[in-house]
Amino acid sequence: MADRRPVISVVLPTYHRNDLLSLCLDRLAPVVQSYPIEKYEVIVTDDGKETTAEKLIAERYPWAIWVPGPQRGPGANRNQGVRKAQGKWIAFVDDDCLPEPEWLARYDNGLEPMVKVYEGCTTCIAPIRPLIEEAPVNLTGGNLWSCNMMIDRETFLETGGFDEAFPYPFQEDADFRERIRARDLIIKFVSDAVVDHPPRPRKSGLVMGRLRECEALMWYKAGNVTPVKSRLLAAIFKQRLKSVMMNPLSPGGAWALRNMMDEYVYVARHADDWDAKYRQRYANVEPEYRTCYL
Repeated sequence: MADRRPVISVVLPTYHRNDLLSLCLDRLAPVVQSYPIEKYEVIVTDDGKETTAEKLIAERYPWAIWVPGPQRGPGANRNQGVRKAQGKWIAFVDDDCLPEPEWLARYDNGLEPMVKVYEGCTTCIAPIRPLIEEAPVNLTGGNLWSCNMMIDRETFLETGGFDEAFPYPFQEDADFRERIRARDLIIKFVSDAVVDHPPRPRKSGLVMGRLRECEALMWYKAGNVTPVKSRLLAAIFKQRLKSVMMNPLSPGGAWALRNMMDEYVYVARHADDWDAKYRQRYANVEPEYRTCYL
């Protein structure tokens, strides 16, 4: 009997964003993607608590597979989707992204015998309002962001998947990228496997401060033993002030500076707790990688 398993399984994590999810699924529909429907499947893994996308998918996207997420964060949610996948290849995209019609076909065309990891081109076609909006843009490769990447399923599992220790949707894909690099695996950039990421509002300083815990986790996971606090505080000034200086006449300048201070204060108050939490956790663990940009 012929193998009826798909070649590519698209894993699409979602969390309380049915409006954005619908736009993404519209782009993955069999009548839109040029890739034959018998060669791919779409798995929506849903971490929703108050609401889910189960009814939406059943009524409007019956060709997609809905599965409940484990509600343990973004890494665990993506790993759940992979466990349900049947394809040899896993293509990741986020629910606020818009894959181009040739997205899956371009990945398939770009396959090489010795390459197990691929990343695509991430664009932002719409104009971005400086300081108050943002969008991840990857035009030349080197990022391996989870919004547009494809990996051999067995390689993903051997690597351990996404680390489920990350408490928030931040840096878990950077951690995965560094573990891939540490294994000396080739990452091929497929420039015509395009996903567009529309602009999104910049996170407030308090939210960004909370997300910095994920960077603290990476710092100690990379084998560092010196306190992370001063490095995090320096990174906040460097990144925020750089944005303001690049857009000196933007009306969002005052908003950005206020949020920089909110972020700085939050991290100053909590970094010692992160230090105690993660330094001990990784003290006797062999680092999976040694790189960390902080």
